[in-house]
Amino acid sequence: MNRDHLALFLFVVIVHVTLSSCQNQTSCNAARNCKECLKRDPACAWCTDDVFNIRCDLEDSLITSGCLNVTNPRGSYEVIKDEPLGDADTSPINKTVQVQPQHIKLKLRKGETQRITLLVRPAEDYPLDLYYLMDLSKSMVDDLKNLRNLGSVLARELQKLSSDVQMGFGSFVDKEIYPYVYTDPTELEESCNPPDLPPVYTCAPAYGVRNSLSLTTDLDQFPEMVRLANYSSSITRPEGGMDALMQIAVCKDLIGWRDTARHMLVYTSDSSVHVAGDGRIGGISSPNDGMCHLDPITNEYTESVEQDFPTIGHLNSKISDNNIYPIFAIAALYQQFYESMAKHITGAAVGTLAPDSSNIISIIKEQYNAITSKIELIDSAPEGINIAYTAHCGEGDNRPGEKVCTGLSLGQVISFDLDITATSCEEDVSRGFYVKPYGLKDALVIATEVICSCECEEKGIPNSDLCSDGNGTFACGVCYCNPNRYGKECECDVESGTGEGYENCRASNATLICSGRGECYCGECQCFLRQNPKEVISGPFCECDNFSCDRYEGEICGGPKRGKCICDENTWTSKCQCHKGYAGNACQCPDTNDACMATTGLLCNGFGECDCGKCVCDENSSFRGPTCEDCGICIGDCGVFRECVMCTVFEEGRLSPEECAQCSMLIVVEKKLQIPEGSLQCETLNEANCTVIYYYETLQNGTVLVHVQKHPVCPQATVVKVEPWIIVVAIICAILFIGLLLILLLRLYIYYLDKKEFAEFEKDRKQANWDTSTNPIYKPSTTKHANPMYGKAVQMEYQDDPRPKTEL
Repeated sequence: MNRDHLALFLFVVIVHVTLSSCQNQTSCNAARNCKECLKRDPACAWCTDDVFNIRCDLEDSLITSGCLNVTNPRGSYEVIKDEPLGDADTSPINKTVQVQPQHIKLKLRKGETQRITLLVRPAEDYPLDLYYLMDLSKSMVDDLKNLRNLGSVLARELQKLSSDVQMGFGSFVDKEIYPYVYTDPTELEESCNPPDLPPVYTCAPAYGVRNSLSLTTDLDQFPEMVRLANYSSSITRPEGGMDALMQIAVCKDLIGWRDTARHMLVYTSDSSVHVAGDGRIGGISSPNDGMCHLDPITNEYTESVEQDFPTIGHLNSKISDNNIYPIFAIAALYQQFYESMAKHITGAAVGTLAPDSSNIISIIKEQYNAITSKIELIDSAPEGINIAYTAHCGEGDNRPGEKVCTGLSLGQVISFDLDITATSCEEDVSRGFYVKPYGLKDALVIATEVICSCECEEKGIPNSDLCSDGNGTFACGVCYCNPNRYGKECECDVESGTGEGYENCRASNATLICSGRGECYCGECQCFLRQNPKEVISGPFCECDNFSCDRYEGEICGGPKRGKCICDENTWTSKCQCHKGYAGNACQCPDTNDACMATTGLLCNGFGECDCGKCVCDENSSFRGPTCEDCGICIGDCGVFRECVMCTVFEEGRLSPEECAQCSMLIVVEKKLQIPEGSLQCETLNEANCTVIYYYETLQNGTVLVHVQKHPVCPQATVVKVEPWIIVVAIICAILFIGLLLILLLRLYIYYLDKKEFAEFEKDRKQANWDTSTNPIYKPSTTKHANPMYGKAVQMEYQDDPRPKTEL
């Protein structure tokens, strides 16, 4: 190696060491006490020697620098309960173990990761609780008929899946007030009993939720209860399924959900559901409380007309708490609607229901197999605890970042690696949480303790002489100064010490002392106080604050409802910490598209895209406004609601079935519309050229309600009364006329064919060209010979003849 190469090598080494030193100084050296040192980085350690210069550094660096007492606590875990996996057919049911280990005690240092391996083995022949929840509005009559026939078959098929089965049955319609259902007996009778239904069906008054049969092992009761069930009638197309799902999930004791069983809730319907907020249309403003309100005597929902429908998030929380698998068996038209909802409900699945529910058994069996062949972990880790999962679903099948395994067989043992990291030192971080397979009772309970302080701080000496004659507490080798005292040994107070130790009050590569926002007292920055006591400047060099974050609409982080400005202690920079529901550098964007939903239920009314919670309407469309519903060239808002009315009520129009399923607006179908004074009558033509009539109204609470006339108005032809004998004569004449006409046509057709053939014959005859030469193969019957000696005297000599010439 020549000199140039050696110089270059030394230069690279020096630069690397310098950069490493700067990085270490940034991450560790700025800490002023042991507690702050531990929070900076999990690699930082603290020197507790009485005399030492830079106390917070890498452990190797501290030892190399001569530190004799290094504090560097590490995380650890201790297994408290670790019973082996046991199967349902080999262990008592209450002692079946499907998760190992069951309980551990975990110590975490902020930023440090501890790995735990969790084994899971779904038990074979595990008990099954299946509750069948059915929409019993009028459109489900055929489904009810088939379920009556399939009830016994369904019970037998479930016994093939598990030897310990419980079944239950319940139903729902909608809230028992107008405009959800018919409350007038005459209207109920007219809507409930059309002539095309057989008399075996009885239309009952509408109800909210009804538990007809609690979970029982007597499976013969299931078909009997289905046989006794009757349908009802509602006005709006969306039904009260959300109320029913909530009550069946939370009424654990009344329904009979067992702790040691898989819980399947089969939900069948051919329509969408009302969601939170729709209760306002009936004057219901009280939110759903998520409590059980099924009357133990009548088994009906008592708060149907008192509480609003639950939110999807609230419903998901209750379903998850009770380990329920919701199976939505839905008509194809609304499948996309329920698939969107199922994405927000843990363990939910959607199947396509045949028009008469004839495939319900195959859907249940298919979903049961999917449930038992899938393991998905869930946890209750608090904010400040991060869990990174790695699934080991089989030999060679490792899935980093995933906590789901599919395609498993019963009895198969799989494992998950849990990398647990504490990201905060908040008080609620040091509490227990669980990790468990969804749908099973077994769980791993983790008791956590986050290491955010040093043990030596608890052994500090108050009012120590080492801290400037008792002006502080000596702990971990440094002084923790009393109020209004500063300096390494608390030798300075607010009234003195200005101008000393400037070299320690300037950040790396900075020119200003204390970032220009504080003064240096005894080598430490004392940040200025603001006039507003809520505004605080902080940081070792006063480089951070809680008021200089990005602003939205003139307010820091969008205002206190959206977020708050915090000081990131790792980077010592100001940034917005957004509250739940908001996102963005200034918390300016909602984390959902709810603000872009039009009253029709479509995102930006189908005429735009949602960007940061605001609709950007298509330039080529006539619609504008916050949700692209304002149309300057349209008459009122009739055009806004047209497509949803046409597809929802009459199943026609430009919207596809998937788009139509998103129309969650409230539509009331009425037999005959009575347009209120001041309301605009909307009219449009359907595919049969009939006029569809509807009108809309905006209630005081902002809800838009669309009223649609059930039967379109079609143009009627003029009816002329004709005597019967005239009709008979006309028919006879018509028959004679048609017969003569057919004979004439046949005769003309035959004449045409003859004329055509004769013309072709004449044409061929005229074009004939006969050949007059003799046929070479022709032989005549006579032969002509020419005698060459005819007329001549011929003397012949016969030399060879022995006779004398005289004889000749």
